[in-house]
Order: sequence, then structure tokens, then C-alpha cells
Amino acid sequence: MKIISITAMRELEAQAMAAGVSGFRLMEAAGRAAAAEIATMFRQHPGVNRIAIVTGKGNNAGDGLVVAAALPPDIPVTIHAAAPLHTLRGDAAAHAARLPRRVPVLESETPPEFAPDTLIVDALLGTGFTGDPREPLAGYIRAVNASGCPVVALDLPSGLDGDSGRAGREAITADLTITFGLPKTGLFRGDGPRLCGALRLGEIGIPRELLANVPADGEAFFAADARTLLPRLPYDSYKNTRGRLLIAAGSAAYPGAATLSARAALRGGAGFVRLATPVAPEGPLPAALVRHRLTAAADGGFGKIAATELDELLAVSDAVAAGPGWSRGAERQVFLERLLNSSLPLVLDADALNTLAEQPRRCRDDIVLTPHPGEAARLFAAFGADFPADRRTAAVQLAALTGAVVILKGPQSVVAAPDGRGSYNTAGSPALATAGSGDVLTGLTGALLAGGLPAYDAARLAALLHALAGEIWPRRGFCADDLPDRLPQVLAAVSPLA
Repeated sequence: MKIISITAMRELEAQAMAAGVSGFRLMEAAGRAAAAEIATMFRQHPGVNRIAIVTGKGNNAGDGLVVAAALPPDIPVTIHAAAPLHTLRGDAAAHAARLPRRVPVLESETPPEFAPDTLIVDALLGTGFTGDPREPLAGYIRAVNASGCPVVALDLPSGLDGDSGRAGREAITADLTITFGLPKTGLFRGDGPRLCGALRLGEIGIPRELLANVPADGEAFFAADARTLLPRLPYDSYKNTRGRLLIAAGSAAYPGAATLSARAALRGGAGFVRLATPVAPEGPLPAALVRHRLTAAADGGFGKIAATELDELLAVSDAVAAGPGWSRGAERQVFLERLLNSSLPLVLDADALNTLAEQPRRCRDDIVLTPHPGEAARLFAAFGADFPADRRTAAVQLAALTGAVVILKGPQSVVAAPDGRGSYNTAGSPALATAGSGDVLTGLTGALLAGGLPAYDAARLAALLHALAGEIWPRRGFCADDLPDRLPQVLAAVSPLA
């Protein structure tokens, strides 16, 4: 999905209206798309019993009014208007006139005290705003941020510049932002990632031919993009045609990493998973898993003898996932060399990346590297390069240096290919910031590689599915062990045919 500037978005809307799509209809489509997402969040969020929509005096307020009208009647919703609705103009005024009588409107320059069981929808300031919010909108923003309630922003968090990503003195901190038409550049720059939370895309009815011609500032990956990579499974599928994945993971120090990767691979759709490990894995292993106990090195990890035992397993595999829980034994370099010299697609994580950094070599473009920023910094240093501050630049440069596809993990993880393509992941949650989360991503990526997806597609899809599985409430108390069992639900939500 293209990322575009505010100017490009305004031009798109003007072109759509010239083609016969009225501004009223664009606003209605935006509000209805947002209402569907908000209703889903409302029903999934424990302890939320009502919705409060805070509105200003521009078109963003009109979007909020459409949301209120489009929400199911059984969801209690109230409009809190910082500016009287009769001051709205144009399409926003037209939608204000159609607001159902069942929706209460409280007009006041003084922000309300939000009850703790409220989901707040931010419709204060839209894409036309730059600078610092003034009263009474600044007071509303402070009240929303101080409420402790979950927050959904419409198009942009209020107070965020849609081009630069600069936040004003007051800016909404959202848990979810529903951006309309196409995502805006400021969501991925500066303060944008910190303020917008997870992203969803609301289709607003702009003709596809107009979207195809708009200039882009980059690429983002949404569920609509993921759906195209999850086709219907052939009815005559069997386990070997759905992908045979070999996982090389675990050590005496980290036996649980192998279990997490294996569970994720099976839940992520691999038809046959073999786990090669030098130790007995910890935790509940899936009954469908085939285990191979390799000879352990002196430190309980992978070593020279294990490398010689690998060939028979490689011959009956379609892809390999390696690195989780390896530890840093002296012999693991031999094991990695054997994997890199195979012809199979690979995903390398954790200590496989640290091993690669110790003796850097150029990889193939069917290899996926999944570094967090610390591992990425070691790889940059190994290749004699500086680590760029900009995340997209860093991912693209690391892919060019290594010759591999890169998933640079973190908020809005960036997936990059050696040919210069780079894409932001749009889902996620702070709940994923927990030990073992990366092991799950490794197993899931391996499953998609084994199923035949090209490395760049497998990496983008895995990053999104993994992030969606981590979008859970409450965020505290969640651990990586919970992730694999959420994957079937996520797959079904992205594509019912998956």
C-alpha cells in the first residue's frame, strides 16, 4: 500500500470528486469504515462499555459524526463537541444534520471527565492541521491522554503533522489509528509511530485507477495486502505440498526457544515440521512435531558434529528456520556455514545473526534475516558500515549489504529487500516486547517460506500476522507462549480462505 503526502491525498480527493464521487460520499465511506473497526475493538476490549467521540470543527469532526451514526445501535455512544455542531461547514455540516436522535451531543469547551469503561474516538483535528493545538482543543487532548482509556484516532492522531510526523505541544496518543484512503507520511516519521499505535486502513471509495497513479513516499503493509498472499488452499493438498520446515533451534541454556518456534510454524500453516536440536526441548511440544536429537557441542549447543548430521534433514526439507536459542558456543560457525551452503530458503534469527556478524558473508535473496536493533548494529559494524538513524533507511541498507531480505524488528517493523524495496508493518502492540516473541516470528516466517512464498512476501506477511497476534488486551501479563495459539484466529481474520 502506498504511503502518500497530505498534498497528494488532497489531490486524490479532488480527482475523485471530479470523477463524480462527492465529498459527502467520501466522508460517509470513511466514517463507516472506521465504525466497523471501532465496533470490533469495542467488542474485543474487556471492561469497555461505552464510546465517546470527541469532535472539533473541521472535516475530521464530520468523520466522527458518521462513525456515531454508523455504529450498531446496541453500542452506547456520545458526542463530546469542543465546538458547537452548528458551526460545522460543508460535508461535515450535512452529516451533522443526519445524526440520529439516539446519539447524545454534549457541546462544551470544557472537556468531560471520561469514565474508565470508555473507548474514546479522536475526531478533533484532521490532516489540514499543522503547528500547536489551541484551546479548547488542547484541553480536550490533555483530557483524552490523561483518561487512561483506549483511544482510536481518525486519519491522524490530533496534533500530529501528517507530513513531517512532528507532534505539537499537545497531541493525542492513540492505541489505534484508522487512516483513510491511503496512509499518510507523518504516521511513519518523527513522533508518528509513537502516537498512532497500530494502523488500519479505511477504504473511502476513491477509484482504483487514481490510487495507482498517485506518487508515493514509501510502502506500508496492511491486511488488505496480506489477503492477496493467502490464497485458497488447494483441495487436494497434503502435508508435503504445504511445506516441510526444518527448525534448528535450542541449546542447554535456551531450550524453550525451540518449542516456541516449532509451535508457531505448525500454527502458521507448515504441513510438516522437523525440529533439530541438541537438547531436550522444554514446554508442551505439539504432538505432530517430528524431533531429531543432534549431538551437542561441549557447551550444549550446535557444533561440528551436529553440522554433519544435518544433511539428511536438509534433503527432506523445503526451508529452514535457524538461530533461536543457539547460545554463543565456539562451534556454531560451522553449523551456520552448512546452512548457508545449502540451496534452501532460510530464516536466520538471534544467535544465527550474531554468528553471521562474527564472520560476515553475503547471503542469497531467498534468506530472511530478523534482527532487532542491537543485532542489526552488529551486522552493520561487521560489514564496515554505520547504522542509520532512520529505520527504513537502516533496513534497506542492511538488505543491500547482506544480499538478504531483512525484517528490522520494532514498532512498525520494516521489511526490506536487496533490490531496494522497503515496507512498514502496520500492526502491533507493546505486548510483543517480551522474551521469545522473536522465536515465534522465526517459526512463522519459516512456515511461509516452506509453503513457497518468495522471501520478501513471506517476511512482510509473517511480520503482519505476528503483530496482529500480539494485538491483545490487556497488554501486561501477555507472554510469547500465548502467541502461537492466536495465529489461526489471525489467519482467519485476514483471509477466511487461509
